[in-house]
Amino acid sequence: MERGNSDVRWIVDLFKAHSTMAAVLVPAFMDLDTLPRQVKLFPKRVFIETESGYLVLKIDADSGQLQVSAGRALEVPGDLQGEPSVEPVFADLTLSYLDEMFALRCVGVTLYLDADSSVSANRFRALALRFGDERILFFDPFWPAGIRVGSGFEASRLSAEVPELTSVELEI
Repeated sequence: MERGNSDVRWIVDLFKAHSTMAAVLVPAFMDLDTLPRQVKLFPKRVFIETESGYLVLKIDADSGQLQVSAGRALEVPGDLQGEPSVEPVFADLTLSYLDEMFALRCVGVTLYLDADSSVSANRFRALALRFGDERILFFDPFWPAGIRVGSGFEASRLSAEVPELTSVELEI
């Protein structure tokens, strides 16, 4: 695991380019075999709509750690394509975590690191975004269904439950 602020410039630059966040979207599917029809989250990726496109959070296939990158479009996960009993959709979580009327500016990022994490290799145990109104948007890839989207409560809980974590605070 990398300690301290080594090699963080790329992630600061990425979040500066995507600092104004308007929507949080998660792949989901409509289960066509159930009545009434149900929409079920498939949070293997999370898309944050920004003024410059999307920030894409996904789970690294080898380590299970969180990865973040820039994206130009929403992508339906391959697991949901071609399945006749499901209809891929995107669930909008914006009302729950951001704001319904205005985009919010991200002012900081907290990287949670463990023994398998590497800032330079784009692998994080978890990640939290801080906004000017003290709101926190938290992402944890080690949730049974995929990436858990949460708030400051989940960030505090993770820190308490996994004391060997190191956190790196970055100002955007």
